[in-house]
Amino acid sequence: MFRSNFLTAKKNSSFAATRLTREGVQFVFMLLFVVFAAILQSINMLVLMSGALLAILFIQWRLMSRTLSDIQMQRVLPSTIQARRPFVVQLSLRNPRRRLGSWLMLIHDQVVPKETPLGKGVPGQSITLFLDRLLPKQVQSLGYECMVPIRGRYQFSAPEISTRFPFSLMRRVRSLPISQSILAHPTQGVLDPNWRKFLKLPRLGRIHRQSSSAGGDGEFYGLRDYRHGDPVRHVHWRTSAKRDKLVIRQFEREESQAIAILLDPWRSTKQLQNGNASLEIAVELVASIIVRVTKTERSVATLAVAEEQQPFIARIQTLNQTGAALDRLSTVTLPKVDGLMEAMRQTLRYTGGREPIVVVSARSRSEFSSTRTAANHSTQTSSDSDAWTREQSIENRVIWIDVSSDRLDHFFVRG
Repeated sequence: MFRSNFLTAKKNSSFAATRLTREGVQFVFMLLFVVFAAILQSINMLVLMSGALLAILFIQWRLMSRTLSDIQMQRVLPSTIQARRPFVVQLSLRNPRRRLGSWLMLIHDQVVPKETPLGKGVPGQSITLFLDRLLPKQVQSLGYECMVPIRGRYQFSAPEISTRFPFSLMRRVRSLPISQSILAHPTQGVLDPNWRKFLKLPRLGRIHRQSSSAGGDGEFYGLRDYRHGDPVRHVHWRTSAKRDKLVIRQFEREESQAIAILLDPWRSTKQLQNGNASLEIAVELVASIIVRVTKTERSVATLAVAEEQQPFIARIQTLNQTGAALDRLSTVTLPKVDGLMEAMRQTLRYTGGREPIVVVSARSRSEFSSTRTAANHSTQTSSDSDAWTREQSIENRVIWIDVSSDRLDHFFVRG
């Protein structure tokens, strides 16, 4: 469930700084007054007092430097993170010293956006935790909840630990070099169980398979004699003992449908009015369908993203491939060139026409067709008529989902 970056903060690789607090400034002024008075008046008692005050400053600085110098920290993050979903961050601090403990420490942690669809418009988040004591050879764990507002790449900056123990005259801050980068996946919504029927998917890409449910390999419906190559775990031992021969349990074979999902991130007129809201809905819908098809329905999906130069196309079947697809969806941005037609052409070639192709877009089919028609009329020659006809046939074969349409609420609810 968790992944961790076990980097130890060493003394020579961290940054530390010491500065006077407000109380420390007042203390120094009082110390200077006593020192000048001792020098001018030659009073031995003031000389001894100034020495004691200097000793207090030295003890403050020495204790702070020693208590923070050897502290080690680990940050543990979840293996998967979704935007707008809270996740837990674990900080583990260790004191390797045998005698000296650390007291009254503040741990400051911060996450900042690195690469998101909104660029630098996403605010960073920070938190300060308090640890009263860390005894010698002791390990303490602190946890807090964090949430990022939008998908993309984020950076956990180097955490800082600070203390003012024991006299609060100075504050020692130490920065630990354990920066980590995380990738926030699109938020997965809820798909209606009959979402395929709502989209009226053609009967393409049907896959017959055996279920791998917890109770067996599908629904049990009968027994038959053992055949060479049958798995031993399916042997029904009680019936085999009665019949004096091996008997195999049979299970129903379930049917699933492979599907190709094509994400169109082009900036439409509606996106210009609503910012990136439509694109985020489209990305979340694609992520939800991918997870539903590959994890819940245990089928096969093809993910395609219409990009400027070359469309991204990948086959998704295993859990690792699903995670890689969500990673890719986390960094989708608005392209500068409309590459949807080329993406549809290459997706059809990739699937061989054996799977239904669903285009998820923030614009309607008519808006895309009118834009393509206008561009074609401005550049078309007599030799381009055949290519135009082929493109028109490809466009007619896909199933179009306009995320700005009210029909989306009938089968999909955002997370």
